[in-house]
Amino acid sequence: MHKKNAVIIILIFLVICLNNRLMAKSSHLSSHTTFISGLTSQKEPSKIKKKDLSKLLKLLSKLESKAEDPLFKMHFKSLRTMIEDTTYGIPWGTNDSLWVSDALVFFKKEGSLWNTYSNGSKPLIMSFVSPTDGKNSYYQLYLPKPFDPNKKDYPFYMELHGSGGGKNDNPRKMLLQPYQAEKPGITLQGYRGDGLYIKPWGRGDQGYKDQAESDIYECLEHFGKLFQTDEKRQYLYGFSMGSMGAFRIAQKDMDRWTAIGFYSGPGRDITREQADLYKDKPVWIAWGEEEKRAEEIKAMRDYLIEAGADVEWYEVKDTGHKYLSDYQEKLMGWMNEKTK
Repeated sequence: MHKKNAVIIILIFLVICLNNRLMAKSSHLSSHTTFISGLTSQKEPSKIKKKDLSKLLKLLSKLESKAEDPLFKMHFKSLRTMIEDTTYGIPWGTNDSLWVSDALVFFKKEGSLWNTYSNGSKPLIMSFVSPTDGKNSYYQLYLPKPFDPNKKDYPFYMELHGSGGGKNDNPRKMLLQPYQAEKPGITLQGYRGDGLYIKPWGRGDQGYKDQAESDIYECLEHFGKLFQTDEKRQYLYGFSMGSMGAFRIAQKDMDRWTAIGFYSGPGRDITREQADLYKDKPVWIAWGEEEKRAEEIKAMRDYLIEAGADVEWYEVKDTGHKYLSDYQEKLMGWMNEKTK
């Protein structure tokens, strides 16, 4: 009897152990299934984005073939060139796919209409092959509002963008941003439309040095083949890294520029000899009181004033390194008062 009970107890114990193992295996399978499902759900949007890329390229090709205006045709061709450009070795990432998807929505609708650019705030994209290194270069082109292609005396504005800490090295980041549903990355002159306005990619966040500096001169040359503008109203400005670039680039052709604006920079490595080149030149400077290089910018301001530049300056109280729209407005208003 005792032996029989012992056998029964052992059998019950074995059944319990087997059941526990089955439950554990089932739980593991369930967890594994969830993991696979998670991977699938992560991969599916990626597949959708790849389809969006193909759709966008086909759409841009179609829009290019239908466009009658040469500038509009160039815009769609430049976009395709930029999206397919592999010469910079920048891998395609998740953000690229998201930007493409937003751009596809835009170009299906208002992005396909000339009025969006000729009487709105969206830029055209221009591209050319650099004669220096044979790579593709790009810039945003904003048209006056409304735009008259026969007008030859629009003022000209060139803005040099600030550093994105390397993010702008990917041209897709900067050049597709204005077509996004949120955070379009359009600065004030793009909305104002006071004249013809370009914003070069400048090889991204390279400080407008070496090839990035050559890129700016090549953009100016490319633009000059497309448009004639008022030689008495030529304006150059930039924010942060762009301000440093504007300070150096202006020196190479001081006679061209009517007025020059420096927002939050330059400041570093500025010499009195460089400042002397700005004698009698209208210069606008603004910086945040709390910027870490505020003292350097003040020193540059003093150099320029001592050199005889016509300086208007603002120190923005309780503010750090920010590109404030109120002061962009001040800069635009100040520039538009200046003429040769």
